[in-house]
Amino acid sequence: MRRAAAALLVVVAACGDRKASRDSSATVPVPVVTGNATPVAAPPAGSMATGTVPCTVGALWDECAVIKRIEQQGLVPRLDTTTNVRAAGFSIAGRRVMLGRGELVFFLYADTLQRAHDTAALDTLTVAPRGQSGAWSTTPTLVVSRNVAVVLLSKETNVKIRITDAFTAGLPALERR
Repeated sequence: MRRAAAALLVVVAACGDRKASRDSSATVPVPVVTGNATPVAAPPAGSMATGTVPCTVGALWDECAVIKRIEQQGLVPRLDTTTNVRAAGFSIAGRRVMLGRGELVFFLYADTLQRAHDTAALDTLTVAPRGQSGAWSTTPTLVVSRNVAVVLLSKETNVKIRITDAFTAGLPALERR
């Protein structure tokens, strides 16, 4: 009986800490400006170190939701906060995420129309403007969902399936909590 009561206290204390950390993360991230002077929001403090990313639910993808979705697929993303990725056919800079032996680049657009405009002009096999060869390090896999375009650079079939499933499953805002 005492063990059960002690376990209940531990669970209650842990839940209280989780709520407090969520409330304290409600601040707006400070933009990070890299060499190409494109501002990109910094990840929440400690999010990669702890393995949990406190996210707000919205109608569009944001950096936090992208990272969280990758983590939910059982992958361990390492966000490269030092550089932005410029690629032919994309009007905005992307963010690089290392995934074991592969990598992923995601492009977060302000809205779905801008993302659709950019990706409609791409050859889906090369993930480059039609008629051009892609400059990717390996054969790319393009996945789009609302305002995000994801380019996966991995030869591992299981990673391709996980990432495709992660972003075609629907918006974070539409998930039941």
